[in-house]
Amino acid sequence: MLSLLLVFFARASAIHAQTPGPAATGSTVKPQEGFTPGWGFGMKFEGSSSGDGTIADLATAVGYNFSHHFGVDLGVPYYFVGTLFDQAEKPICCFG
Repeated sequence: MLSLLLVFFARASAIHAQTPGPAATGSTVKPQEGFTPGWGFGMKFEGSSSGDGTIADLATAVGYNFSHHFGVDLGVPYYFVGTLFDQAEKPICCFG
């Protein structure tokens, strides 16, 4: 029984191995969807707050896309940090 199954699977894979696949059709040029060459600018603002204080991040960036696979970006983050304090106490730090 086992030998009969082995013969069946060996013969089936040999038949499929000899079957040619269909020829490719259509253009071989990769579509440029979602790609824009040239300059790009961006800005992102994030923040968080808890019982210990607040922190916020403002990130700005500028970049240039040369091709679909290569681009250069340069960014500068700005951080804003503040602590919560009681009015009777002196503040440890301030927004800055």
